[in-house]
Amino acid sequence: MLTNASEPAGKAKLEEELRANPPFRRVIELLEEDAQPFAIDPAAGGLEIVPLNEVKQAPNRCRMKLFKPREAKERLCAFFFKRSNLEFSRDRFSYGAVEFRPEQLSDEDVRTWIGWLVSGLDPDRRPERLRRAFLYTIPE
Repeated sequence: MLTNASEPAGKAKLEEELRANPPFRRVIELLEEDAQPFAIDPAAGGLEIVPLNEVKQAPNRCRMKLFKPREAKERLCAFFFKRSNLEFSRDRFSYGAVEFRPEQLSDEDVRTWIGWLVSGLDPDRRPERLRRAFLYTIPE
């Protein structure tokens, strides 16, 4: 479930990102169907999904950012990372990204991403097509 999708900032961010990248709508639908709570970070670049569960008795620091790496191309990206423990830090610890074309996006893939995110990015649950190196800038 998305806890802030109906709040003004969350709703505006969601509408903006889905208008720019309609294939992300299916990801949002599957997040809304999931029993785990999630939120959208309205201040982040791209569509940043924040799991609100705990991992090992601590808040889950993992994030998934959905974005289009290059405006002229169809390719989309799901980037997985953890925020720094330090509140003032903008550091991100990258766990990799899955690149895909809109027609390649499957419910099974998205459910794998959601499960991995909720697990705290457990290495045993890593998505199959995860790439550790990529040649584009991740939006802040």
